[in-house]
Formats: sequence, C-alpha cells, structure tokens
Amino acid sequence: MKLYLKALVLAAGIFAAVNSSVDAAENKSLTLVELHTSQGCSSCPPADAFLGELAKRDDVMALSVHVDYWDYIGWKDCFANPENTKRQRRYAQYLGLRYVYTPQMVIDGADHVTGSDRTKTLKNIKAAAKTKGLAVRVRRDGDGFRISVPAGQKRRPPCGWRCSITAMIPKSSAAKIPAAH
Repeated sequence: MKLYLKALVLAAGIFAAVNSSVDAAENKSLTLVELHTSQGCSSCPPADAFLGELAKRDDVMALSVHVDYWDYIGWKDCFANPENTKRQRRYAQYLGLRYVYTPQMVIDGADHVTGSDRTKTLKNIKAAAKTKGLAVRVRRDGDGFRISVPAGQKRRPPCGWRCSITAMIPKSSAAKIPAAH
C-alpha cells in the first residue's frame, strides 16, 4: 500500500519539479520527503532551510507542503492550500497520530519526524532507501507525460488515497515576507 502511494506521488512529483524528460527506467530510486510547513509557523524556517538542502540531493524528491491551519493567527500563508491540510490529516490517521503539527516531515509516506530534526530525518531517508520500491515508468507523451505501473503489482493506496496532478510545481517559489516570524 505504501509503495503504491510512493510510486504515484513520486511519478507526479518528478515531472512537476523538473524541466526535462526523466524515465524511471534509469533505475534512479528516490526517497519522497514531504515537509508540512507554514509561513505562520515560527518553528518552520530551520526545517524549510533543511528541506532546501535535501532538495539538492539526487536521491531525494523534496516537496514543501504548505498547510492552512495557522492562517487564523493573522499570518496568511500565500502557498497554503486546504487540500494540503487534508493530506496531512490523512497521513496522521494512517501513521496513527492523534494530531498534526508543523514542521512535520513525512518520509516515503511511511514515517514522520519533526522537520528540523536532521539526525532522525537522515536516518529515516537512509532506511527508506533500502526498501523495495514499486516499478514506475514516466516518459514524455506529446505535451504531457505517461505514467506506467506494470500490471501484477497489486498494491492499493492507504486510507483512501487518490493520486491527482493538479498543478505544475516550480523548482522554487518566493514570497515577500513583510516581517520576521
């Protein structure tokens, strides 16, 4: 189940984050690291910086997932999306957590750590890299991409996950922040 989710999110993320054609047949294995963060979170800047470092690694697909539940305190996160908050809540349910928090890193959809905890994050990335992945092939197809998962891999996503690609994600985005956290 976890592998199915990882494969679909990775396939979508790979092409949302890069400008050139990539084919999973190159046998490059990536560990998905999702940071749940918010501009209104005073503890998040170190985790955001650490995710930036992880994004430079060739074995990590780093995604910054901005949640909206801190918006009520008056600092509206311009990257936040209610769907991201729902996604984090599904992770919490799947991982057996009673709450969500920022900064939270989810590693390969299977484990979570405080986003600024470098030691645990690196340990979990190393462990995740050793797990057997799901074969996925991604290639350009006209103006889009074709994602193929070979038949016979009977895995279902956890807790009702559905994969959808809703937008292109730039390599980086910037926002003018009027004051420090």
